[in-house]
Amino acid sequence: MLQSQDICQENYERFVQRVKRSGEVWGLQSAKGWAHCPSNDHEGRDVLLFWSDQAYAARHAKEEWSAYAPAGIPLDAFRARWLPGMHKDRVLVGPNWDAHLCGLEVDPLEVAQNLADT
Repeated sequence: MLQSQDICQENYERFVQRVKRSGEVWGLQSAKGWAHCPSNDHEGRDVLLFWSDQAYAARHAKEEWSAYAPAGIPLDAFRARWLPGMHKDRVLVGPNWDAHLCGLEVDPLEVAQNLADT
């Protein structure tokens, strides 16, 4: 079942609030790199997935990502290095995607701006 746009937006807002509060972003990492998938909305682009909580990330370490484990990224590094690099590489952010891998695909510079807002 696909999530509504409103629920996806709520998940994104939860991501921003919790990451700002905790100072950490979570992804799934393996020897192959970080969990990502092709964009549903932008042909030829990839989406790197990130979550606001370790538990959210851990729920996705199954099936094709069973060899992946949650890995934390300090918010300062995420904002200073990851997001500009993703923008340069034309990779989108998948914040707090649900168990069915449904969620927003957000431009990294928009995420950086939202994480900088107080």
